[in-house]
Amino acid sequence: MEPIPPNIKFTPAIPFPDEFVAEKRVKQLHEFLDVTNEKYQPTTQHANILSAINAYETGLINGTTRTFFVNGKVVSQEEALKGYGHIWIEQGVALQMSSKWAYGNGVFGPKHHEVRMLLRLIPELGGSGEIHGIFALHDTGSDTLTLFDTDFSSLGNTVNYLGWAGSINVRNASGTVEALQMIIVQVKLVTYNDMSWTGWIEEFAVVRPAGLGVVRLSGMGVRDAVYWATSPVPGNGDLLAASTTKGGLLSLL
Repeated sequence: MEPIPPNIKFTPAIPFPDEFVAEKRVKQLHEFLDVTNEKYQPTTQHANILSAINAYETGLINGTTRTFFVNGKVVSQEEALKGYGHIWIEQGVALQMSSKWAYGNGVFGPKHHEVRMLLRLIPELGGSGEIHGIFALHDTGSDTLTLFDTDFSSLGNTVNYLGWAGSINVRNASGTVEALQMIIVQVKLVTYNDMSWTGWIEEFAVVRPAGLGVVRLSGMGVRDAVYWATSPVPGNGDLLAASTTKGGLLSLL
C-alpha cells in the first residue's frame, strides 16, 4: 500500500441527496384514503393511516426511523409481529439502488452474486406454511427484498394475511421514487448443496410486477443476520460465503 496524493477530495455517492419531507408524506397518506385514488388502501388500514398522519402532524415521528402501527396505535416491532391486527409501517424512503445494467451482459451479468433462499409468509401473521424457493441478487444498495406478483401463487392464501404493511416510497439507482406495497415475510438462506444455513429471518419486502429485465434484490434482514464475503470470481463460481459469527464457519451459498 502507498499513501494517496494529499490533494485528493472524495465526492459522495449521492451528490445531491434529498430530504424526507413529512408534509409530502402526509399528503400522500391522505390520498391513500381517497377511494378514487389508484393507491387507495383497504379500510382495514384506515385507522393506521389516520394515526400515522396524526403522528407526523404532532411531531411524534419524522420519517427517519421505522415505526409500526397496529389498529391505529404505535407499537414495537415485536408487538406488531404477534398477529393481533393489521400492520402499517412508516420509515421514510426505502432503497433498491441496484440495476441490472450495472452488471453487464446476461441475466445479471458476468460479475453478479446471487443468494438462494426459502420464502414463506409468517405463521403468526396468518401464513399457511407454504414455502417457495427464490434467487435474489445480493445488493448492498437495497434495504428491501423484492417480491414479484408471480410469487404469491406459491405462498398460500394471502387475502387475510396480516403481514401486508401498507404503501411505502422506494428509491432506485436513477433517483426515481415510486410507491409500492410492503409486506413482511420470512426467508431462510440455503447453501449450494441444498442445506438450510440459517433459521427463519424477518424481511421487509416490496411487491413488483414480474417483467422483462426486472431484478429481484436482496433485503436488509439477511445482511443483519450473517456476515458476508463475496468472491471476485466472475459469475456464480464461488458465489457467496456467509458466517453466522465473526470468524465462524463459512458456507458457499
